[in-house]
Amino acid sequence: MKRRVVIHAGFHKTGTTTLQHTLAQNADLIAPHIEMRLPKDPLLDLLALSSKNFSQMRNRPTRQALRNEAEAFFETFDAHDPRPLLISHENLCGHYPGYKNIRNFSAAGPAMKLISEGFEAAWGSLDTLSFYFSTRRNGWLASCHWQRLKQKRYKLSLDEFEARYRGADDFGTVLADMRARLGVVTVSSCALEDMDHPISPVLTLFGLSHLQSALTIPPNTNASASLDARAALVDAHKNDLRGPDYWALRRSIFGEDNTEMGTAPSDAFASSSR
Repeated sequence: MKRRVVIHAGFHKTGTTTLQHTLAQNADLIAPHIEMRLPKDPLLDLLALSSKNFSQMRNRPTRQALRNEAEAFFETFDAHDPRPLLISHENLCGHYPGYKNIRNFSAAGPAMKLISEGFEAAWGSLDTLSFYFSTRRNGWLASCHWQRLKQKRYKLSLDEFEARYRGADDFGTVLADMRARLGVVTVSSCALEDMDHPISPVLTLFGLSHLQSALTIPPNTNASASLDARAALVDAHKNDLRGPDYWALRRSIFGEDNTEMGTAPSDAFASSSR
């Protein structure tokens, strides 16, 4: 019997990094039960990059590249390993809103279809494949806005961001489109608000809930965003503040370890939205 494969392909800002850090930190406990592939795995990162490229520009070359990358990725696994396989990378569903021309997750359904086609080509069947998505009912757009502010000189205020990307947090519509495209492939989801911890629904999927009490849970490293901090960063970006004053502002918000553009604290479980 071929092994079971669960792909956790998103969504961003729903405890994904917390899940991945927890899986990595408890690898010795989990690895005998599940083979895991997480961000920073070179081949998985290539697949995620192809999906991001596809979400930004959906055309024949990016479509074929994603499909081919998926087939090449799944060909690297032993389909008869008795352990199930968990693949977790939020960028498999593409860029999240706020990146260039990305307004929503409309590319996620087509991307999962292409990934499933690559899986079927490599393994000969879709029988053992399923997708899992973490979602969020409250504060998701605000969390995306804060992430953009941390990573680049973003100039939209929170109100402007929420107005521009209104509806992008309609995960139900995205998942319905995905299920229609994938047919027999199971697509499950769980909202952040319904989890004890982002790893809980994953352990449940694999029948390993009994392991949770033995896990080492990494500390929450993503500080909540206050409205004052958001406004200060937006104002600094709009006024093109640079040099020591700008980095002093970032240090006052993020601390000494997060002062370089492009770095940000990890996506913490149940971080404050606004």
